[in-house]
Amino acid sequence: EYGARIAKENGFTNLEYRLGDIEEPPIEAGSVDVVLFSQALHHAARPQRAVESAFRILKPGGRILILDLASHTYEQAKELHAHVWLGFSGVELHAMLEKVGFRDPEVSVVAREQQAPNFQTILATGIKGDTKSPCNPTDKSAFSPYGTHASQAIGRALVPESGFVASCHWSFYFRGGYPRASSRHGWHVAR
Repeated sequence: EYGARIAKENGFTNLEYRLGDIEEPPIEAGSVDVVLFSQALHHAARPQRAVESAFRILKPGGRILILDLASHTYEQAKELHAHVWLGFSGVELHAMLEKVGFRDPEVSVVAREQQAPNFQTILATGIKGDTKSPCNPTDKSAFSPYGTHASQAIGRALVPESGFVASCHWSFYFRGGYPRASSRHGWHVAR
């Protein structure tokens, strides 16, 4: 596996890669401090179920971070990039988090593309349970104003000194020269 090889070549001993469904992650319940969906939720067939699964695998006090596209009308994204959803409004993400039971949900636009189709990147966060989390994902001072390094900035802003972080990224496969949606997602798990 490419990711495991790269991690080993760079001396990362606390990182493992797991392939699994975004709606049923291959991670034990109550075992992670942070779940990060980085440009993945708009590829989920049932995004609410993915958020529910994130809640399930988080420890009490754990945080969810959803970095995704804000609602848009660029229909070509479905064929070109295998998007299932054309982004999400802040209201939709807030409602998803509240429905599952996350407290203190926050949603904000963190980047805007200057060129067509002028995508906006939105960040939604929430906390599971009553315990304080050791990380601060709402510190937006680390974000690039153009969003090119947004997920790297999130990593710098949220990773606790000790903890268990799971991040999900979408991966696609090609059939006949065009990307096709897959329910399989790459999960990075780090201690």
